[in-house]
Amino acid sequence: MTGAQRKLLVAAATALIATTAAASDDAELEACFAAAEAEYQVPSCILRGIHQVETSGSKSTNMVSRPNRDGSRDYGIMQHNDFWIRYFQRNFGITAQQIVQDRCLAIRGAGYVLRYEMNRARDFWTGVAKYHNPDPVIGYGYVLRVANAAKRFGCQIK
Repeated sequence: MTGAQRKLLVAAATALIATTAAASDDAELEACFAAAEAEYQVPSCILRGIHQVETSGSKSTNMVSRPNRDGSRDYGIMQHNDFWIRYFQRNFGITAQQIVQDRCLAIRGAGYVLRYEMNRARDFWTGVAKYHNPDPVIGYGYVLRVANAAKRFGCQIK
C-alpha cells in the first residue's frame, strides 16, 4: 500500500467514524424527543421545531446565550431562560449546568414547559407562543417559525 493509499484509507475511515457517531447522536436525540412526547403528551415534531428555531438544531452541550434585552440568559439546546431554570431548581432540583450539559434533560424540560404553557393557555399554539414569551402577541412570529420548522420533522400543520 502506498502512502497516498494509506492517507485515503485513513481519511475514509475517519469519515465513516464521524458519520457513525453523528448517526448515533441523532438516534440518541430522537429517543429524547420521543420520550418527552410520551411523558408530556406534546408532539415531538413541535419540540424538534422549537429546537430548530432556538439553536438551528445544534447538538452542542455547554450552550449559554449572551444576555437577552432583559438581562436574562438562555441555557442548553432548548434555550431555557432564567425564569424556567429557577423554576426547575426550586421544584425539581435541576440546575442550569445540568440543563446545559444533558441534552435529554433539556428536551424533557422543554416538553414540561410546553405542556405547562399549553395547559395554562388552554390552547396548543398559544402554549407554543408562551414557550418563547409570556406575551402571546410577541410569540406569534415564533409560532410561525416553529410551525414551519416542525413540518420538516413530520408535523401536519393546518
